[in-house]
Amino acid sequence: MRTMNQNIVKKAQSFAARWGFLTQDLFYDFICKMSPTQNYRYWHHLIQSGLFVVSKASPHVLILSRKSRQEIFGKEARPSRLPMYIQHDAIAARFILLLSQTGLVENFWLEDDLLRNKILGYQLLGAERINRIPDVIFDLKTPTGVLRCGLEVERTTKTLARYAKMALAYQGHKKIGIVILACGSPYTEGAVAKAFKFNLSEDVRKAPGLFQYSSLQSNGLRTTIRFAQNEFSLAKFLEVVTKQTVELSEPKRNLNEKSISFRNQKNTEAA
Repeated sequence: MRTMNQNIVKKAQSFAARWGFLTQDLFYDFICKMSPTQNYRYWHHLIQSGLFVVSKASPHVLILSRKSRQEIFGKEARPSRLPMYIQHDAIAARFILLLSQTGLVENFWLEDDLLRNKILGYQLLGAERINRIPDVIFDLKTPTGVLRCGLEVERTTKTLARYAKMALAYQGHKKIGIVILACGSPYTEGAVAKAFKFNLSEDVRKAPGLFQYSSLQSNGLRTTIRFAQNEFSLAKFLEVVTKQTVELSEPKRNLNEKSISFRNQKNTEAA
């Protein structure tokens, strides 16, 4: 039997320890970027080795097994994500992994990191009161330091009142320079834009960047992001804010051409 590349296995474990899950498409696109046959082989090795188990969310989602937690990560691993949250978090993960490939992401923190460490939350957000925590906070490298950004994933459209509260919360987050929202539909994007427009002061930096997350997998950094009336590709946006050149590469398509379907399960996982 051919030897497995343990770096790939460790990267998969590290991802699941940080995010609480691993989806097949993220594994193929960012961790095991090999031939379709090798991708399939490594994916099944993760299960057969006993390091991962299949999530109740979908047969295309894995979570760390008790073996992985006890022998490798212990208390450092994040609890396995409940099935109801995985589809949402996978969108945020794809965005962060995509930007990280450019080498421009200095660091990032998940909502869970700030919930477990309130002092860290105040430090990162620069807020007197924390009424809202982004799904992900990430720092982009610039010639003069880092630009701190907040990422929110909006899969469904909420009321304008909810988005107004979001806008006001970000106005109090003094250390967040740019707010980015991954939207599930143009209608959601329009509602967010309207709420931010009428509930923000003249702080131009807080005008949100809005994009359709369905474009990420097929278009990668060519995905269009909108700031008020201005449109850029994600690559161009990165170049503008970091003052550095971003090289575009063709997105790698994975075996799973169909969208991952998520089951409706009780809020429990095996590990």
